[in-house]
Amino acid sequence: MCPTTLPPSVCVTLGEDHATLTLSGELDLASRELLDAACHEAARSSRSRLLVDMESVTFVDCGSLALLRSALDRAAPRVGPVPVAAGHRLVLRVMDLTGFSRAHVVVRSVEEALRFLRHPPPARTG
Repeated sequence: MCPTTLPPSVCVTLGEDHATLTLSGELDLASRELLDAACHEAARSSRSRLLVDMESVTFVDCGSLALLRSALDRAAPRVGPVPVAAGHRLVLRVMDLTGFSRAHVVVRSVEEALRFLRHPPPARTG
């Protein structure tokens, strides 16, 4: 019998000029400690840029998204805006409902996130 839920997985990889925080499965209360540790590891990396790959996340609860939002807010002064790649409609819906997508750069693919890192939009003034 196949499991009905995907176990959460987090991984931090270091690229040439950026770190990638890759999240997959279902992120909820049970995975919060794992997510918190990965966010801290990604924030401590020596890379000057960061992206979050959530393309394989099938569910995220509000608490996990709040934890991620807090980690990205803390990292932003050092690494700048962090693109978050997410494609699952339920994940995108929670991001919209919680205001996450208004506060952070949410794109549909890792390729888009990499393009954002290479060519960020100019900073808004005033």
